[in-house]
Amino acid sequence: MENPLVSICIPNYNYGRFIESAIKSAASQTYKNIEIIVVDNYSTDNSHQVIIELSKHINIKYFRNNSNIGMVPNFNKCKDLSVGEYLVFLSADDILLPDYIRRSLNLFLYENVGMVAAHCDGINNFGEIIIKSPFYKNSAIILGSEHSRIFLMTGVYFPSQVLIKRSLLNSVGGWNNRFPIFFDWNMWFKLAQVGDVGYIKDSLVLYREHEENASSRAILNMQMIFEKYLLKLDFFDSLQPQSILINSRNESIRKLAENCLSYSGSLIKQKNFLLAKKYIDIASVFDPEIINNEFYKMIDMCLNFENKDPSLIYEKIIPMFENFETKRPFDVPFNSIII
Repeated sequence: MENPLVSICIPNYNYGRFIESAIKSAASQTYKNIEIIVVDNYSTDNSHQVIIELSKHINIKYFRNNSNIGMVPNFNKCKDLSVGEYLVFLSADDILLPDYIRRSLNLFLYENVGMVAAHCDGINNFGEIIIKSPFYKNSAIILGSEHSRIFLMTGVYFPSQVLIKRSLLNSVGGWNNRFPIFFDWNMWFKLAQVGDVGYIKDSLVLYREHEENASSRAILNMQMIFEKYLLKLDFFDSLQPQSILINSRNESIRKLAENCLSYSGSLIKQKNFLLAKKYIDIASVFDPEIINNEFYKMIDMCLNFENKDPSLIYEKIIPMFENFETKRPFDVPFNSIII
Protein backbone atom coordinates (compact mmCIF):
# COMPACT_ATOMS: atom_id res chain seq x y z
CA MET A 1 0.00 0.00 0.00
CA GLU A 2 1.67 3.21 -1.20
CA ASN A 3 0.03 6.48 -0.29
CA PRO A 4 -3.56 5.51 -1.27
CA LEU A 5 -6.22 8.16 -1.73
CA VAL A 6 -8.61 8.48 1.22
CA SER A 7 -12.04 10.03 0.76
CA ILE A 8 -13.43 12.02 3.71
CA CYS A 9 -17.15 12.07 2.95
CA ILE A 10 -19.23 14.66 4.82
CA PRO A 11 -23.00 14.26 4.39
CA ASN A 12 -24.77 17.32 5.79
CA TYR A 13 -28.25 18.44 6.65
CA ASN A 14 -28.82 21.65 8.63
CA TYR A 15 -25.52 21.56 10.51
CA GLY A 16 -24.34 24.95 9.33
CA ARG A 17 -23.33 25.81 12.89
CA PHE A 18 -20.94 22.82 13.06
CA ILE A 19 -19.83 21.95 9.54
CA GLU A 20 -16.97 24.46 9.47
CA SER A 21 -15.28 22.55 12.31
CA ALA A 22 -15.86 19.23 10.53
CA ILE A 23 -14.41 20.42 7.22
CA LYS A 24 -11.42 22.10 8.86
CA SER A 25 -10.69 18.92 10.81
CA ALA A 26 -10.71 16.95 7.55
CA ALA A 27 -8.38 19.46 5.90
CA SER A 28 -6.01 19.38 8.89
CA GLN A 29 -5.14 15.68 8.66
CA THR A 30 -1.45 14.84 8.90
CA TYR A 31 -2.03 12.35 6.06
CA LYS A 32 -2.32 14.52 2.96
CA ASN A 33 -3.50 12.31 0.10
CA ILE A 34 -7.17 12.95 0.74
CA GLU A 35 -10.25 14.27 -1.00
CA ILE A 36 -13.01 16.03 0.92
CA ILE A 37 -16.50 15.33 -0.43
CA VAL A 38 -19.38 17.40 0.98
CA VAL A 39 -22.94 16.53 -0.04
CA ASP A 40 -25.57 18.86 1.38
CA ASN A 41 -29.01 17.28 1.59
CA TYR A 42 -30.97 20.44 0.69
CA SER A 43 -30.37 22.16 4.04
CA THR A 44 -32.68 24.98 5.05
CA ASP A 45 -30.17 26.71 7.34
CA ASN A 46 -26.96 28.57 6.41
CA SER A 47 -25.01 25.42 5.47
CA HIS A 48 -24.70 26.34 1.80
CA GLN A 49 -23.21 29.76 2.55
CA VAL A 50 -20.76 28.32 5.10
CA ILE A 51 -19.55 25.62 2.71
CA ILE A 52 -19.18 28.04 -0.22
CA GLU A 53 -17.09 30.38 1.92
CA LEU A 54 -14.86 27.53 3.12
CA SER A 55 -14.38 26.29 -0.45
CA LYS A 56 -12.53 29.53 -1.21
CA HIS A 57 -9.72 28.42 1.10
CA ILE A 58 -10.04 24.62 1.32
CA ASN A 59 -10.11 22.14 -1.55
CA ILE A 60 -13.65 20.73 -1.28
CA LYS A 61 -15.70 18.80 -3.80
CA TYR A 62 -19.12 20.22 -2.99
CA PHE A 63 -22.49 18.92 -4.17
CA ARG A 64 -25.94 20.15 -3.13
CA ASN A 65 -29.07 18.04 -3.64
CA ASN A 66 -32.10 19.65 -5.29
CA SER A 67 -34.32 18.05 -2.65
CA ASN A 68 -33.89 16.13 0.58
CA ILE A 69 -33.28 12.55 -0.48
CA GLY A 70 -33.04 11.11 3.04
CA MET A 71 -30.01 10.47 5.23
CA VAL A 72 -29.08 6.96 4.08
CA PRO A 73 -29.38 7.74 0.34
CA ASN A 74 -27.23 10.81 0.98
CA PHE A 75 -24.54 8.60 2.54
CA ASN A 76 -24.64 6.42 -0.56
CA LYS A 77 -24.44 9.47 -2.80
CA CYS A 78 -21.31 10.55 -0.92
CA LYS A 79 -19.84 7.11 -1.60
CA ASP A 80 -20.70 7.22 -5.29
CA LEU A 81 -19.19 10.68 -5.77
CA SER A 82 -15.92 9.79 -4.05
CA VAL A 83 -13.03 7.86 -5.63
CA GLY A 84 -10.70 7.05 -2.72
CA GLU A 85 -9.51 3.52 -2.01
CA TYR A 86 -10.56 4.10 1.60
CA LEU A 87 -13.47 6.13 2.98
CA VAL A 88 -14.64 7.65 6.22
CA PHE A 89 -18.11 9.16 6.58
CA LEU A 90 -17.59 12.17 8.83
CA SER A 91 -20.84 13.44 10.32
CA ALA A 92 -21.07 17.19 9.74
CA ASP A 93 -21.23 17.86 13.49
CA ASP A 94 -18.23 15.65 14.40
CA ILE A 95 -14.48 16.31 14.32
CA LEU A 96 -11.51 14.22 13.20
CA LEU A 97 -8.33 14.75 15.19
CA PRO A 98 -5.24 15.37 13.02
CA ASP A 99 -3.75 11.85 13.15
CA TYR A 100 -7.00 9.97 12.49
CA ILE A 101 -6.35 9.04 8.84
CA ARG A 102 -2.65 8.28 9.24
CA ARG A 103 -3.04 5.99 12.23
CA SER A 104 -6.18 4.27 10.96
CA LEU A 105 -4.67 3.64 7.54
CA ASN A 106 -1.66 1.92 9.10
CA LEU A 107 -3.88 -0.90 10.39
CA PHE A 108 -4.82 -1.87 6.85
CA LEU A 109 -1.27 -3.17 6.50
CA TYR A 110 -2.55 -6.22 8.36
CA GLU A 111 -3.95 -8.79 5.96
CA ASN A 112 -7.74 -9.04 5.62
CA VAL A 113 -8.61 -5.88 7.60
CA GLY A 114 -11.75 -4.36 6.07
CA MET A 115 -12.58 -1.61 8.57
CA VAL A 116 -10.70 0.29 11.27
CA ALA A 117 -12.44 2.02 14.18
CA ALA A 118 -10.76 4.60 16.37
CA HIS A 119 -12.07 5.46 19.83
CA CYS A 120 -13.99 8.72 20.16
CA ASP A 121 -14.57 11.15 22.99
CA GLY A 122 -17.64 13.38 23.17
CA ILE A 123 -17.96 17.08 22.50
CA ASN A 124 -20.91 19.26 23.49
CA ASN A 125 -22.42 22.27 21.76
CA PHE A 126 -20.06 24.57 23.69
CA GLY A 127 -16.98 22.77 22.39
CA GLU A 128 -16.23 21.12 25.72
CA ILE A 129 -14.71 17.64 25.43
CA ILE A 130 -16.29 14.79 27.40
CA ILE A 131 -13.76 12.01 28.00
CA LYS A 132 -15.12 8.52 27.32
CA SER A 133 -13.70 5.11 28.21
CA PRO A 134 -12.56 3.13 25.16
CA PHE A 135 -14.54 0.05 24.19
CA TYR A 136 -11.49 -2.24 24.37
CA LYS A 137 -8.49 -2.14 26.71
CA ASN A 138 -6.01 -2.51 23.85
CA SER A 139 -5.57 -1.48 20.25
CA ALA A 140 -5.89 -4.68 18.25
CA ILE A 141 -6.70 -6.51 15.05
CA ILE A 142 -9.84 -8.52 15.80
CA LEU A 143 -11.05 -11.39 13.67
CA GLY A 144 -14.26 -10.45 11.86
CA SER A 145 -15.92 -13.63 13.12
CA GLU A 146 -15.16 -12.61 16.71
CA HIS A 147 -16.24 -8.99 16.34
CA SER A 148 -19.45 -10.18 14.70
CA ARG A 149 -20.44 -11.61 18.08
CA ILE A 150 -20.15 -8.10 19.53
CA PHE A 151 -22.16 -6.60 16.68
CA LEU A 152 -24.95 -9.09 17.38
CA MET A 153 -25.35 -7.32 20.74
CA THR A 154 -24.50 -3.68 20.03
CA GLY A 155 -23.40 -1.40 17.22
CA VAL A 156 -20.39 0.01 19.13
CA TYR A 157 -19.20 2.59 16.56
CA PHE A 158 -20.43 5.81 14.95
CA PRO A 159 -19.75 6.42 11.23
CA SER A 160 -17.15 9.13 11.95
CA GLN A 161 -14.98 6.59 13.80
CA VAL A 162 -14.64 4.07 11.00
CA LEU A 163 -12.30 4.00 8.01
CA ILE A 164 -13.58 1.53 5.41
CA LYS A 165 -11.95 -0.24 2.48
CA ARG A 166 -14.00 0.73 -0.57
CA SER A 167 -13.80 -2.70 -2.23
CA LEU A 168 -15.47 -4.30 0.81
CA LEU A 169 -18.02 -1.52 1.13
CA ASN A 170 -19.05 -2.15 -2.47
CA SER A 171 -19.08 -5.90 -1.99
CA VAL A 172 -21.71 -5.67 0.78
CA GLY A 173 -23.92 -3.31 -1.22
CA GLY A 174 -23.43 0.06 0.45
CA TRP A 175 -25.58 1.58 3.20
CA ASN A 176 -28.98 -0.08 3.72
CA ASN A 177 -31.96 2.30 3.63
CA ARG A 178 -34.12 -0.32 5.34
CA PHE A 179 -32.60 0.72 8.68
CA PRO A 180 -32.76 4.54 8.86
CA ILE A 181 -31.48 4.67 12.46
CA PHE A 182 -29.05 1.76 12.59
CA PHE A 183 -27.79 1.70 9.00
CA ASP A 184 -24.25 2.06 10.41
CA TRP A 185 -24.66 -0.91 12.78
CA ASN A 186 -26.00 -2.93 9.85
CA MET A 187 -22.89 -1.99 7.86
CA TRP A 188 -20.42 -2.95 10.62
CA PHE A 189 -21.94 -6.42 10.90
CA LYS A 190 -21.81 -6.97 7.15
CA LEU A 191 -18.20 -5.77 6.91
CA ALA A 192 -17.17 -8.05 9.79
CA GLN A 193 -18.54 -10.97 7.79
CA VAL A 194 -16.04 -10.35 5.00
CA GLY A 195 -13.01 -8.87 6.79
CA ASP A 196 -11.28 -8.31 10.11
CA VAL A 197 -11.67 -5.23 12.31
CA GLY A 198 -8.89 -2.92 13.42
CA TYR A 199 -9.39 -1.03 16.67
CA ILE A 200 -7.45 1.97 18.03
CA LYS A 201 -8.05 2.63 21.73
CA ASP A 202 -6.79 6.22 21.56
CA SER A 203 -9.35 8.90 20.90
CA LEU A 204 -8.93 10.22 17.36
CA VAL A 205 -12.51 11.48 16.85
CA LEU A 206 -14.86 13.83 18.68
CA TYR A 207 -18.53 12.83 18.52
CA ARG A 208 -21.05 15.63 19.00
CA GLU A 209 -23.50 14.97 21.83
CA HIS A 210 -26.86 16.72 21.53
CA GLU A 211 -29.52 16.91 24.23
CA GLU A 212 -32.20 16.58 21.58
CA ASN A 213 -31.36 14.36 18.64
CA ALA A 214 -32.83 11.71 16.38
CA SER A 215 -32.09 8.99 18.94
CA SER A 216 -34.12 10.77 21.59
CA ARG A 217 -37.07 11.09 19.23
CA ALA A 218 -36.74 7.44 18.22
CA ILE A 219 -37.01 6.40 21.87
CA LEU A 220 -40.14 8.49 22.34
CA ASN A 221 -41.92 6.99 19.32
CA MET A 222 -40.50 3.51 20.05
CA GLN A 223 -38.94 3.31 16.58
CA MET A 224 -35.50 2.62 18.04
CA ILE A 225 -36.31 -0.58 19.92
CA PHE A 226 -38.36 -2.10 17.11
CA GLU A 227 -35.74 -1.26 14.48
CA LYS A 228 -33.13 -2.93 16.68
CA TYR A 229 -35.32 -6.03 16.75
CA LEU A 230 -35.76 -6.08 12.96
CA LEU A 231 -32.04 -5.44 12.51
CA LYS A 232 -31.11 -8.44 14.62
CA LEU A 233 -33.56 -10.67 12.80
CA ASP A 234 -31.92 -9.53 9.56
CA PHE A 235 -28.48 -10.41 10.94
CA PHE A 236 -29.50 -13.97 11.70
CA ASP A 237 -31.37 -14.37 8.41
CA SER A 238 -28.15 -13.42 6.59
CA LEU A 239 -26.01 -16.07 8.32
CA GLN A 240 -25.15 -19.37 6.75
CA PRO A 241 -26.93 -22.34 8.44
CA GLN A 242 -23.61 -23.71 9.64
CA SER A 243 -22.49 -20.42 11.27
CA ILE A 244 -21.78 -20.76 14.99
CA LEU A 245 -23.17 -17.24 15.43
CA ILE A 246 -26.68 -18.66 15.07
CA ASN A 247 -26.27 -20.03 18.60
CA SER A 248 -26.17 -16.42 19.85
CA ARG A 249 -29.69 -15.63 18.62
CA ASN A 250 -31.48 -15.92 21.98
CA GLU A 251 -28.79 -13.96 23.80
CA SER A 252 -28.92 -11.22 21.16
CA ILE A 253 -32.71 -10.86 21.43
CA ARG A 254 -32.56 -10.88 25.24
CA LYS A 255 -30.19 -7.93 25.04
CA LEU A 256 -33.15 -5.88 23.80
CA ALA A 257 -34.81 -6.37 27.18
CA GLU A 258 -31.87 -4.61 28.84
CA ASN A 259 -32.19 -1.79 26.31
CA CYS A 260 -35.85 -1.43 27.28
CA LEU A 261 -34.90 -1.10 30.94
CA SER A 262 -32.40 1.63 30.12
CA TYR A 263 -34.98 3.55 28.07
CA SER A 264 -37.55 3.12 30.83
CA GLY A 265 -35.21 4.55 33.45
CA SER A 266 -34.45 7.56 31.26
CA LEU A 267 -38.16 8.16 30.68
CA ILE A 268 -38.88 8.02 34.42
CA LYS A 269 -36.36 10.83 34.92
CA GLN A 270 -38.22 12.77 32.21
CA LYS A 271 -41.52 12.06 34.05
CA ASN A 272 -42.88 10.19 31.04
CA PHE A 273 -44.26 7.41 33.22
CA LEU A 274 -46.76 5.96 30.74
CA LEU A 275 -44.09 5.29 28.12
CA ALA A 276 -41.68 4.03 30.77
CA LYS A 277 -44.28 1.45 31.75
CA LYS A 278 -44.67 0.38 28.11
CA TYR A 279 -40.95 -0.23 27.87
CA ILE A 280 -40.73 -2.52 30.89
CA ASP A 281 -43.73 -4.43 29.57
CA ILE A 282 -41.93 -4.91 26.25
CA ALA A 283 -38.77 -5.93 28.12
CA SER A 284 -40.52 -8.96 29.54
CA VAL A 285 -41.60 -9.97 26.02
CA PHE A 286 -38.02 -9.98 24.76
CA ASP A 287 -36.84 -11.82 27.87
CA PRO A 288 -39.41 -13.30 30.29
CA GLU A 289 -36.62 -13.82 32.84
CA ILE A 290 -35.95 -10.08 33.02
CA ILE A 291 -38.59 -9.82 35.76
CA ASN A 292 -36.00 -11.38 38.09
CA ASN A 293 -33.46 -8.66 37.29
CA GLU A 294 -32.91 -6.28 40.23
CA PHE A 295 -32.93 -3.23 37.98
CA TYR A 296 -36.27 -4.34 36.50
CA LYS A 297 -37.71 -4.76 40.02
CA MET A 298 -36.55 -1.27 40.98
CA ILE A 299 -38.14 0.34 37.92
CA ASP A 300 -41.35 -1.62 38.41
CA MET A 301 -41.47 -0.53 42.05
CA CYS A 302 -40.97 3.13 41.10
CA LEU A 303 -43.81 3.01 38.59
CA ASN A 304 -46.21 1.30 40.98
CA PHE A 305 -45.48 3.18 44.19
CA GLU A 306 -48.78 4.70 45.27
CA ASN A 307 -49.04 8.45 45.82
CA LYS A 308 -45.36 9.06 45.09
CA ASP A 309 -43.59 10.66 42.15
CA PRO A 310 -41.70 7.76 40.46
CA SER A 311 -38.92 10.08 39.33
CA LEU A 312 -38.14 11.12 42.92
CA ILE A 313 -37.95 7.50 44.05
CA TYR A 314 -35.83 6.59 41.04
CA GLU A 315 -33.27 9.33 41.75
CA LYS A 316 -32.91 8.17 45.36
CA ILE A 317 -32.27 4.50 44.64
CA ILE A 318 -30.53 4.53 41.23
CA PRO A 319 -27.05 5.00 42.82
CA MET A 320 -27.49 1.58 44.42
CA PHE A 321 -27.53 0.01 40.98
CA GLU A 322 -24.36 1.45 39.47
CA ASN A 323 -22.58 -1.87 39.89
CA PHE A 324 -25.19 -3.55 37.68
CA GLU A 325 -24.02 -1.55 34.67
CA THR A 326 -21.48 -3.05 32.27
CA LYS A 327 -18.20 -1.19 32.55
CA ARG A 328 -15.82 -0.34 29.73
CA PRO A 329 -13.16 -1.03 28.62
CA PHE A 330 -13.48 -4.71 27.70
CA ASP A 331 -10.79 -7.28 26.99
CA VAL A 332 -10.24 -7.89 23.30
CA PRO A 333 -11.17 -11.41 22.11
CA PHE A 334 -8.45 -13.91 23.06
CA ASN A 335 -7.29 -14.58 19.48
CA SER A 336 -6.83 -10.90 18.55
CA ILE A 337 -3.49 -9.37 17.60
CA ILE A 338 -2.70 -6.70 20.20
CA ILE A 339 -0.81 -3.79 18.65
